[in-house]
Amino acid sequence: MHSKKLDAALTAILFQQYGEYQELNLIKQLQQAPYFMFTDLEFNDSLQLFQVHFAIYNTLYRLADIWYADKRCQLLIELNRIHIQPFARQPVANEQKNAGPLAQQDPLRSYYLDWQNFCQTNRQDVEAMLTTFWQKFSAYLIEPTELHAAYQTLNCSNGCDVVVAREQYKRLSLKYHPDKGGDNQKFQQINWAWGLIKQAKHK
Repeated sequence: MHSKKLDAALTAILFQQYGEYQELNLIKQLQQAPYFMFTDLEFNDSLQLFQVHFAIYNTLYRLADIWYADKRCQLLIELNRIHIQPFARQPVANEQKNAGPLAQQDPLRSYYLDWQNFCQTNRQDVEAMLTTFWQKFSAYLIEPTELHAAYQTLNCSNGCDVVVAREQYKRLSLKYHPDKGGDNQKFQQINWAWGLIKQAKHK
């Protein structure tokens, strides 16, 4: 079910240089010449975004297996960014920890390689995943710039008391709730901001 064109496009982009790639930047590159893929994507449509995200990550996990087996490079895949680096055989002591994708039991890899997950996921499922996304992402480092942006999203002063932030979150989420005719994208940003602040305060 995968796209050979997407395989070729991501190979061309990622092989330009080693380093880190953000998923959003990859999507924007794929929309431009010479690829012209996902040009009809509406970024405020959560189901469309999920479908594009799934297609990209399915491709990345497959390519990671192929490239590692061919000893071409190593592709490290995270929730919203990808690292590509030269192939390097790890010392025996570190081999299990840094094993190639074929040797690892990665639930995310299994998820994205199964197209049934793509076919069976509807808009309601995507919305449910988005509202809990910050919880799954909480294990990752929250950068100071991200936290500052979160306070700005809630119209709070940087580092304000969590009670103040919570009240702002309640007020704004009520204002922008989609069920009340609000902006769905803004509502998701508010949930994301409050999730970051809450996680930061719990450290």
